Amino acid sequence: MGLSLALKIVRLHKGNISVVSQSGHGTTFTAELPHV
Repeated sequence: MGLSLALKIVRLHKGNISVVSQSGHGTTFTAELPHV
């Protein structure tokens, strides 16, 4: 639920969240927001 809510907030501000997961190396979440 937390990531889902975060995605809704980021998209509300015209941004995006990406996820990269590598077995044995962990997961990276990146939130991108436009510059104001």
